[in-house]
Amino acid sequence: ALIGLPAVESAGIDLQVENERNKFLVIELSPNESEKEMHEAFCAQIPILLEMMIEHEKYAQRQEKNIPPRMLPYPHHFVTPNNIEIDLRLHNKNLQTKLKSIISSLLSNNTPKGWFIAAKRRLINQYRNEQSELGLSKEEIAKRVQTQLNVEYAERAFETIENSREIENLSPGLGRLLVAQARAILVMKSVVQNLTEDLKKHLTMIREKLVKEHPIKSKINRWIETKLFEERINYIHQHEWDAHQLSIDQCKTLGNQQAAYFIQRDLTFRQDHESTLRLNLKSPVTPQRTIDCSRAIWFRKNWIVERTYPLPTKRIPTLFAKYTYSNEEEERRQRLISSEV
Repeated sequence: ALIGLPAVESAGIDLQVENERNKFLVIELSPNESEKEMHEAFCAQIPILLEMMIEHEKYAQRQEKNIPPRMLPYPHHFVTPNNIEIDLRLHNKNLQTKLKSIISSLLSNNTPKGWFIAAKRRLINQYRNEQSELGLSKEEIAKRVQTQLNVEYAERAFETIENSREIENLSPGLGRLLVAQARAILVMKSVVQNLTEDLKKHLTMIREKLVKEHPIKSKINRWIETKLFEERINYIHQHEWDAHQLSIDQCKTLGNQQAAYFIQRDLTFRQDHESTLRLNLKSPVTPQRTIDCSRAIWFRKNWIVERTYPLPTKRIPTLFAKYTYSNEEEERRQRLISSEV
């Protein structure tokens, strides 16, 4: 923080923006034809539940202690304006709890004990044979081995989940939905990782260029770090939306229209709405740290104490006490004085 400027924070804006983003992601969705009645019944129940929540504090005083109605099932299947089917069953907490135990047992039972070691040795031998042809270093070989090992394990896990009878009995098509969601997450992580590596390569190239063009200045660490920081900012601004665009394209290639739709909605919100929203939203600004300082007062009789809030300004007469007390002790003294009066 700069000297003389207060260090403040306004964390409320981020929370408000995130809430608006979540609304924007689903605001276009309409309930699927098969679940319209369920949707209408659930919406009709909400005012009753809100009324019960408002009356919750008065529950003990009520004569008719009605039990709140049982929560009706809510829809999970929706349709976008472009007739893309959206399945949100994975957001059901009950299903999540059941899925965790099922998947954990499936993966532990269907993965051979020595599979990781055998697969790792096979991949190491494979890349060692290709090392001379590809010109790979040991670090690059280790990285490729780990990446390929993760891919092969993920494919084994996906096949096990898709063919699981237990998951299919839990909810039809849930295994395919789970695998599609997992693939979309892997795609997004891969895109971000590739863009990060591209940024590192770009900065390395810029560093080499600066050293070549400015052999003397480049020896000043502060100068070259400033130049690299500026180049990093420029590069990020130029490729700000690449992660979204590449993820959308790859999800569409995989046939995952649902993931592509939500990434597109997120991109639209961040491009067109977030900046305006942050300008319009106001959040209480609070200091990051409060420091209490004590000071000696000379000639206290010359001090003028005024109360400025609430208006009007009122002068408070200065009283001198022979003894000073803590807040708790002062409250007890005042109560004692009031009781004696």
